[in-house]
Amino acid sequence: VFFIAAGVLFGALFNEKAAPGLCSVIISLASLLGGVWFDCEAAGGAIWNICRALPFYHCVKAARMASVLDFNGIGVHLLIIAAYAVVFAALSAVVFHSRMKADLA
Repeated sequence: VFFIAAGVLFGALFNEKAAPGLCSVIISLASLLGGVWFDCEAAGGAIWNICRALPFYHCVKAARMASVLDFNGIGVHLLIIAAYAVVFAALSAVVFHSRMKADLA
């Protein structure tokens, strides 16, 4: 849901040539800052704080916990993911609606 909302948001904000490239950058950053390729916790410092502040880390953490059937504490990660999805869905709906109204005017 988060990536769908992000796609709608970037599609509404940018033209048809810029939006796909920007979405590719977001997907690459998601895999990097989500801890897919390296351990964010071991990186420490600013990198760890950035990773923890974004939803991608929580997605990876929840998926890893679920894959080993360790559901203790998974709810916090799912709530953070859901909160980001709701915020981006609402933001994309508002921006898309305002762009459509502007195009009709």
